[in-house]
Amino acid sequence: MPRHYIRVPLMERLRLKSKREGDCLVWQGWCDADGYGRITISRTQAEQALDGKARTSVEGVHVVAYRLLVGPIPEGHQVQHSCNNPPCWEPTHLSTGLPQRNVAYRDACGRQARGERQGSARLTAAIVRQIRAQHADGGITFVALGRQYDLSAVHVRHIVHRDYWAHVP
Repeated sequence: MPRHYIRVPLMERLRLKSKREGDCLVWQGWCDADGYGRITISRTQAEQALDGKARTSVEGVHVVAYRLLVGPIPEGHQVQHSCNNPPCWEPTHLSTGLPQRNVAYRDACGRQARGERQGSARLTAAIVRQIRAQHADGGITFVALGRQYDLSAVHVRHIVHRDYWAHVP
C-alpha cells in the first residue's frame, strides 16, 4: 500500500517544531553540528522547473524563516543572528550581511573556537605562556623549544611572535 503524506505548509512546520525561549523562537527539530536548525524543503514539479533545484533540499531554518517572513536575501549576503543563538529563527533577530561582517561579529562575540576550544589543539594557554617565557628569559632557540614541546621550530617561532595564539597574553 503506497504511503500518502499530508503536505503541511512550511510556516506551520516551523511553528510546530519551535518553542519560545525568552526573546528567541528556538527550533526544536534537527540541528547540524554547529547548532543551526535544519529543515527539509520539498518542491513541486512546477517549482523545480522554475528554480532548477532538486526535488528536496535541506536548508537552514533561519534562512527559510527570513525568506518567508522578511523577504529575499540579497546576492552574496548571509542571514545573520543578532542573538548569538544558532537554532533561533525569530525574525527580529535576523538580518542579512556580507560574510565578512558575519565573521567579524562572530569573533567580536567570542564564538570563534580559538586556542584550547579549537578541536585539534595540542597546546594549552599555559604551555604557550611557558614557551614564550622560556624564549624571553633564557634565549632558548626555537629548535630547542620545539624538541622540548614536540613542535617544529617554525611553529614555536609563530607562537613566540604571536602569529599563533595571539589571544593569549
